[in-house]
Amino acid sequence: MDENFSSQKKLIDMKPVEGKTATEYRAAVDESLEKHNIKGKTVSFTTDNEPTMNATFSRSERNGCFAHIESKACQKAMDDVDVLKKLRKKLRKIASKSNKSPKFKRSIKKEQIQREIPVITLKQEVATRFTSTKIMFDSFIPSKPGEEEIDIEKAKANIEAINAAMRSCLSKKDFQKFEIEKKDADVIIKTLPTLRILEEGITRIGGENYSTGSIVLPFLSKFLEFLEGDEEDVVYVRKFKKKLQSELITRYRDNLNFEQLALSSFCDMRYSNLKFLEVLERFLVCSLSKEDVVASFQAEMETIHDKDVEDNESLEPKKKKSRKSFLDDDEEDEMTQGSGPSVQSQLDNYLKEIRIKSKECPGAWWRMNKDKYPDIAKLARKYLSIQGTSTPAERVMSDMGLILNKKRLAMSDDNFRMLMYLGDSV
Repeated sequence: MDENFSSQKKLIDMKPVEGKTATEYRAAVDESLEKHNIKGKTVSFTTDNEPTMNATFSRSERNGCFAHIESKACQKAMDDVDVLKKLRKKLRKIASKSNKSPKFKRSIKKEQIQREIPVITLKQEVATRFTSTKIMFDSFIPSKPGEEEIDIEKAKANIEAINAAMRSCLSKKDFQKFEIEKKDADVIIKTLPTLRILEEGITRIGGENYSTGSIVLPFLSKFLEFLEGDEEDVVYVRKFKKKLQSELITRYRDNLNFEQLALSSFCDMRYSNLKFLEVLERFLVCSLSKEDVVASFQAEMETIHDKDVEDNESLEPKKKKSRKSFLDDDEEDEMTQGSGPSVQSQLDNYLKEIRIKSKECPGAWWRMNKDKYPDIAKLARKYLSIQGTSTPAERVMSDMGLILNKKRLAMSDDNFRMLMYLGDSV
């Protein structure tokens, strides 16, 4: 995060690793950081949640990927609910037949056009892709354009179109097996709201051009409360929410760096009151209190402040002491020391600030207030840079596939790395 509080992203290296041990991974990471002279400036490592990554970085420096946690927990919870497991299996097979059979795909399109509804290609759930279940459900039960609200009439018409296409393209036996019934559509409609919240979290926290680490704990606290459910939930939705909640709590505990993420949220004027910590404690996710976070933050502020004072004193020429008048104040004005406002006054005033709305930009707030809170601003740049997910790295891997295709497999490691590096610099 630069001095103007704009998030920056840079690919610094891609390295082949001979083995797959934590020691070898860590050596490769440290070598790259040292080559760019940024090892001492590195605040946090956000990685996926595989055991090797856990072993590569210490608990205090590593933060797990929020998107992987959400995705894995959702898959596990859905597999544990028979109604959802059976329906997903049926929809996957229908989507697969649509993808493999041009005749079936054309027939669906024809039926959709006849019913004057948007032409939607059926999407297949892919276990390794985030939010793919939601994407598959949306292709069967479409929303209103630009909205999350389900258009019941168009959803019903889309199901009729798919069934009509299956009736004309499949054998009678296969049609009876794959026909989408009203109860199937009801399951999709009742499950989609939870999946859409999951997608919102993964999408927002997977961004690159704004602070994402500060969003993680506020989002998960609200989501855990939502998963408590209500009396209107049908049995399978209630079971899904309960299982998902349990899976998330376990994975959060094992992978998230709560101390770093709480400090990041404290620097974000949308969430700086840290009220979400009370919710997380209630769900036994973590036991951090606001007092703990503020105390830790203040200690780090004092270290920065004292260092700045020392640096300023070493640069300024020594002045002769002037004779002190009898009426002179015993306490010198804090602003005349060349060190700016005191740590305590900055922190006290910062805690009194009115929070901004969730849709406002914390970077814009800091651009206006960085001179008012110079020591806090330095820590804000540090902690607001923490990534909530490892999806930026996943996107690099997708770009890699575009360059290192089957016609260019003879490319040397050095040429490949240089192309990736230059491509990111454009």
